[in-house]
Amino acid sequence: MDAQPRMASHTMPQYPYPDDACMTPCFVIFEDAVRHNLARTVAACGGALRLMPHVKTHRAPWLIQLFSDLGVQAFKCATPAEVEMVLAAGATCVMWAYPAVNPANVGRLLAIARCYPQARVTGMVDSAQGLAVWKAQLRKTSMTGT
Repeated sequence: MDAQPRMASHTMPQYPYPDDACMTPCFVIFEDAVRHNLARTVAACGGALRLMPHVKTHRAPWLIQLFSDLGVQAFKCATPAEVEMVLAAGATCVMWAYPAVNPANVGRLLAIARCYPQARVTGMVDSAQGLAVWKAQLRKTSMTGT
């Protein structure tokens, strides 16, 4: 079993490559390395409260929990499905970082938000059309937000 090449000068733990019993190709995650990197990210941002990670690169509830364990309270999402996953993982502050103009998508987001009344769910608007869609969808619910 060959050792993984040495990385940069920081104290990242060294890991062996998977042994011959591991069928390849495979996806291997070293959880302590992930925890190490998350802690470094929080420190680099000046603290967990200054961090709002985007989940589109991993879409993994267990990573949401790891971030939450480090004190991260807010997350950014690209789709309503990601918003739902993050809320189901226990997050209480989620931004849908996509300026939607589709009434069905905005309606879905609002329906998801209603299922998590303890959470703060926000969306983005970048046009008059988008604002009109949000206002119309909000009027159909008992929610506020404009």
